[in-house]
Amino acid sequence: MARHVVIFFIVLVYLSPSLEAASPEIRPALAAFIEGRYADAEDSLKTMLAHHDTDRAQIWYLLGRINTWEGDIEAAFDWFEKAVKTDSDTADYQYWLGMLYGAKAQRASIFGKPGKARRARKAFEKAVRLDPDHVPARIKLLEYHLHAPGIMGGSKEKALKQASEIASRNTMEGHMAWALIHAKEKAQDKREKAYLDAVAQANSDVRPVVSLATHYLRDERLLDAIRVYEAFLQSYPDRSPILRRLSNLYRLENENEKAFQAARRSLEVATEALAALASESHPGVQSFEKALRAEGFRLQALYAVGRFSALTGMVLDLGLESLTAYLRQQPARWKFARINGLYRLGRIYARQGRQDLARGAYRNVLKLNKDHKGARKALEKLE
Repeated sequence: MARHVVIFFIVLVYLSPSLEAASPEIRPALAAFIEGRYADAEDSLKTMLAHHDTDRAQIWYLLGRINTWEGDIEAAFDWFEKAVKTDSDTADYQYWLGMLYGAKAQRASIFGKPGKARRARKAFEKAVRLDPDHVPARIKLLEYHLHAPGIMGGSKEKALKQASEIASRNTMEGHMAWALIHAKEKAQDKREKAYLDAVAQANSDVRPVVSLATHYLRDERLLDAIRVYEAFLQSYPDRSPILRRLSNLYRLENENEKAFQAARRSLEVATEALAALASESHPGVQSFEKALRAEGFRLQALYAVGRFSALTGMVLDLGLESLTAYLRQQPARWKFARINGLYRLGRIYARQGRQDLARGAYRNVLKLNKDHKGARKALEKLE
């Protein structure tokens, strides 16, 4: 589960900055993806490979991006490796190859981890050589040097150098980089200050806002986290991930009507973003990047509405509709997400008095995770 969360977060957070020029005609693949037909989107791109002698690296790159989003690490790695072999001078290809080496390192044996981690570092270093302003690659290098042992090339001095390089290019990203260093040093006050400074420079970027609110939540400062989100939404009222997170916090404060409205608006915003992308006259690679992010936000918002309904007993029909769509459209490899969706679905069925359907949902949870205590306890109550 943790591996998936790391990759999925990166997919949602970063848009590749340099791939718009000379994009292949990807409208059919983009339309299929937006409609939730992920396999058809992949097939459309693969068909393009048979008819295009040019743009092949970009098509391989997009296949890698889709597979990363779906959680198919091995397939994604193969596509990014093809893209790099064909075009070794594009920083984004190197960056994503490094990301997948990192994912493979997490899954490797204790003997295989060091080699894959070094390959990840080398890919990030190549990305920075190709594009010195590639901040995501610099952040990964900073993280590597912070956490890798010296025998693998880790170096606090090099981490500090990356933080300085990042800050010289982007003030907000620089504050976020220093927050990583302060977190490693367990300097919580300095970490909070770095997040506050990043939020002040964030404009519409949600990442510093989420980081600061998460920092407050770790310290059990729920009201401070709520205020951070509310302040951001005053300037940027239609940001789906912030609305969704704020909904969860409102529910913890028993402000259920505000929680529901925020969750519903989160879903509306993500759906509207996808519709706008579908209507673009000349979509390119950046359009696909945005669609990956918006589709992720839409699925998360569907789950948020369903989870709210399951926990509160409110809007049960809408909760059931949302969870059904969530389970139908999520990628097959999202096992942890499927478990959560089925568990909440069982709770809604139980609230509706549909005990047979509730039992079926809980049994499906246990098929995927026999140790799921919540599903087992709920099922015992129904048996």
